[in-house]
Amino acid sequence: MKQLTNVTYPCQQVFDETADNDSVYQNCGYPLLQLASSGGIGTCFMYGQTGSGKTHTMTAIQHSVARDVFSQAEGQKVQLVFFELMGKRCYDLLDNGRQELFLRAGQDGDMHVTGATEIEVTDTQGLIGLMEAALGRRETASTGANATSSRSHAVCRLLIGNPESKTKLGVLTLVDLAGSERKEDSMHHNAERQKECAEINSSLMALKECIRHRAMATAQPGKHVHIPYRGSNLTKVLKTSLSDPNAQTTVIATASPSATDTEHTMCTFQTVSALTCMDKSIKETTEEVESWAPPPTERVPPKSWDAPKLQDWLQKLQGGKLKDALGKLPKGMTGNQFLRLAVPRLTQILDGNRNIAQKVYDSIREEAKRAEAEAIERRQLLKQDIQKRKNTTSTYAAGFAPMNPGVVA
Repeated sequence: MKQLTNVTYPCQQVFDETADNDSVYQNCGYPLLQLASSGGIGTCFMYGQTGSGKTHTMTAIQHSVARDVFSQAEGQKVQLVFFELMGKRCYDLLDNGRQELFLRAGQDGDMHVTGATEIEVTDTQGLIGLMEAALGRRETASTGANATSSRSHAVCRLLIGNPESKTKLGVLTLVDLAGSERKEDSMHHNAERQKECAEINSSLMALKECIRHRAMATAQPGKHVHIPYRGSNLTKVLKTSLSDPNAQTTVIATASPSATDTEHTMCTFQTVSALTCMDKSIKETTEEVESWAPPPTERVPPKSWDAPKLQDWLQKLQGGKLKDALGKLPKGMTGNQFLRLAVPRLTQILDGNRNIAQKVYDSIREEAKRAEAEAIERRQLLKQDIQKRKNTTSTYAAGFAPMNPGVVA
């Protein structure tokens, strides 16, 4: 008996491999668009390992938002801001020259991206065109997991409302986080890639720390708890999304369906559970399962026998009764060479004894058939064992969880 460990992670909704982009958008993106259109602050960000499909999913959400925003805004102005965060630097993706931007705290206490291009958009196609152009300027590089891995956090922000009025603008922020990588996976990168990985992981850790401290502050009303929003540019940009009581934030975790990425997936769900302050709800159970194990010795097909193995088989054939007659066969002959001998040639080698030649010829082919039958049985049992394991675990394409009670997810 073997033990199988099942880990259950808390989330409000799961999308499997059959879910389409519109289903993810309707559940994760559309409610946030409605909130922003009514003057609120909606934020959605993607988290997951490099190559797990974050950018693909986020791009689909952005296009769906571009389709619906003008009907939701009801005549209000819609402005687009698009920039990327690379370590301690920030660059404007709506500017052909990727102008560097700076983050500064305003008199209202919010963090502002100084100098960012704000483009008013009036139709869906124009908005999609600007989004695609911005994504085309995003920093990418080849890694061991993805030929064009995103090496920055891309922040797409829509400002909805009339800037001239005293009413606060509604804000929808869509963040495609750079892919997380474990130290073991980035150890073969060059110095530049390793530095990027360290900066990416550092900013993601800062985000987790901000949310953790915010949860502590919520749990201890009246007690001052410092929330380290200045820990990274990412947390500076998301400060309002994390601190405003009227803000709603959704986290989408992407998971690779590959069995080789199981540890990555568990790390992703562990981190997202911590981001959503639900890590204490993770449940782990262990059960005993039957597992097929191959026999201790596997029958080797005759074509793979070396000369000593062939001689050993010949000496034991029919209880050793043919040992003297078969002693005339070449000692250095391998199993593969022996299989090529036809009955007439065997008869010739065995001094014209066709009866023994035929018996040996038939016997080695029967041995080959038994070896092949066992190999087929082993493959079938292994396939059944793999299927049994698949049936006891579930792999999901994406899931999302609430940031805190009362927050849409």
